[in-house]
Amino acid sequence: MNTSLRQATTDAVLPDRRLSGQRAGGWAAILQAATFIVGFAVYGTVIAGADYGALAIDPATHVAFLVDNQPILHVWYAVIYLVFGGGLVVLAPAIYDRVRSGAPTMARAGTIFGLIWATLMFAVGMTAIVGGNTVATLAEIDGDRAAAAWSTTRLLVEGMGGGIEVVGGLWIGLISMAALRSGTLPVWLNRIGVVTGIAGIATTSLIAAEATTSLFGLGCIVWFTWVGIDLVRGAGTETSRVR
Repeated sequence: MNTSLRQATTDAVLPDRRLSGQRAGGWAAILQAATFIVGFAVYGTVIAGADYGALAIDPATHVAFLVDNQPILHVWYAVIYLVFGGGLVVLAPAIYDRVRSGAPTMARAGTIFGLIWATLMFAVGMTAIVGGNTVATLAEIDGDRAAAAWSTTRLLVEGMGGGIEVVGGLWIGLISMAALRSGTLPVWLNRIGVVTGIAGIATTSLIAAEATTSLFGLGCIVWFTWVGIDLVRGAGTETSRVR
């Protein structure tokens, strides 16, 4: 009798825990969509006009821009990399729980890529912030060293994920295909996810890299927002049924 009671209690508690994780993942996804919006807004209003990061421009010019705009660049990097990475740590296991039933191997592989992506986002964000602070400090001491430090920091940031979105593309693409098989997310959401994933993988190509990067970013805004709403609403509906 006691064993049966403990089993019944466990069965009643586990769904609530799982659904709470889905709800948390949903809010994390909405936060991640917001980081993309902030990223595009700051890029369009502050960075793009100065061609910051363009290799055709002398590094000393970029150093001067960084020094003049260090606070906003610091916050920008923190939002688009660190906040986004933190949200991904919450979302990746939550969405895995939702889609794993139809394609468990694909869902597991996708989740691994998602966690790798989160790791890279933290690495990129911390490198960009520390590198920016180092460049600003060197700019007051030695302009040549500051320019060299800026070039090194740019290379590391771009190489670890600032300019290539293949890992993120693999995660979104695999999770979306797993969701198509399991039928646990809306079909059109999954189709958008597959297209977004392909765009992310295509950023490794030398052809139309800027276009595919923009498509990936815009697709992510739609995908993360829709996933977030679906997970939050779905968790609320399931909780009502369980209780």
